[in-house]
Amino acid sequence: MSALVLVLLSSASASELHSCSATLSSSTGSSTTVSGFGLTEDDARRAARQSARLLADQRLVIEAGLAWTTEDATYTDRLASWVATEGTRRFAAPGWTFTIGECSAKAFEPADAWSARWASGSELVTRTNPADALEAARRRACFTVYQVSFMQTLKKLDDPSVDPLGTLTAWEGAWTQLSQCFAQAAPPAAPTAPLGPDSAGPARCAAIGADGTSVAMGFGTTAERAAEDALRQSVIARSRSIVGQMGRARVVDAPTERSANLRALLGQMATFTGASDVVDRARLACSEVTPDKVVWRPEGRREQDCNLASWTERPTDPVEPANVGAFLDQTCTLQVDPTMQIVRFSLRGAEGEKRDTLVGSAYRVGADCEAACYADAKWGTAPKPFTLAGVADRTDKRKVVASLEEAATSGGPLKGLELLPTQQDPAALGALFSGQTWEKLKAEFKTLPNAADRWKQLEGHWILLP
Repeated sequence: MSALVLVLLSSASASELHSCSATLSSSTGSSTTVSGFGLTEDDARRAARQSARLLADQRLVIEAGLAWTTEDATYTDRLASWVATEGTRRFAAPGWTFTIGECSAKAFEPADAWSARWASGSELVTRTNPADALEAARRRACFTVYQVSFMQTLKKLDDPSVDPLGTLTAWEGAWTQLSQCFAQAAPPAAPTAPLGPDSAGPARCAAIGADGTSVAMGFGTTAERAAEDALRQSVIARSRSIVGQMGRARVVDAPTERSANLRALLGQMATFTGASDVVDRARLACSEVTPDKVVWRPEGRREQDCNLASWTERPTDPVEPANVGAFLDQTCTLQVDPTMQIVRFSLRGAEGEKRDTLVGSAYRVGADCEAACYADAKWGTAPKPFTLAGVADRTDKRKVVASLEEAATSGGPLKGLELLPTQQDPAALGALFSGQTWEKLKAEFKTLPNAADRWKQLEGHWILLP
């Protein structure tokens, strides 16, 4: 066989890692450029947009936290000005715009799995392709440090003698570190041993919330692709949910209760990433599905609040597995700008408390509706539960209880953390680490399978509630 033929065969069997840049720009003139990675240019473009959204949304959480916790005019004025920022229809992050830059591609030889470590000392993460390995490694490395810094600052407010404004401005530095971490040059991903079985076809994964319901949905051509999509989308959805809940607190709560309630909501920042990648993956409930159209039916107050036209105007034909994530992005973001447009009109001439209430309402509705869209949208029919590699089987209650019993007798407080995906807020984690959670569970193992109020079923997986 000639050398030319060998080269052609090698090129035919190689795949490509695509990388696209996105520049995130604020209304104050600052900008950050980050990259996104994918196996196609379209996937890399979407990943770059997701990275930009992750950073913009964290800044929005910080600005809302500073504005509504301290009532300082610098931050309340800026939050109000962001409502008037044009461009949110395309990006859905008030105060920010983004542009896609150049893309490039690099060939790689296929392997069973790939590992990446984003920064020195950070966690080594393994996925079925190098693009997902890089995205997961970056999220784990950057958000783990950011969350710790954020929560340490929030905890300082437990001391009534501290100045809230002087203390919480440290969040701005934490955000700068987060953006620098996301923007740094990507390390190489390396082939590694197989991760484990993947689904044979399309799948969807739900990120499990503290109440056992979905926080965000991820979709893909296989369960592993859907899982990584769900983990990325869950950070965006959790961020938007926090902003929406804080907006409601600013509008509804009495001034004497507002600060404490806002601080409790900000404590949900501890849920963005788990203690390890294993824990992150265990906070997913996946199922194999047959491709179908994408649907979202908001319920309760959201039927009135949210932009249902964005769904009735969307194509009703089935969406291909590789395109579902982008379809959902484009549709869920349409929940934000119509609300901002209404409030922009109402803000003309509004001052003082009236203005601040209108601003709070804008963020409450826009953020809550987008978060609900990411959490509850469905794609695919005939779901069959699928257990990701390295994750405990939760397709049967008794299997869950048996795994908990084994963890309770064979390790310390962190043993079995991945079996309790609803233990996500600081108080629950504290009880887990102190041993209180395990002591309680030991007394309940025999009765748990029949305790209907302690279980939620999501995508065919049984989730134990605290």
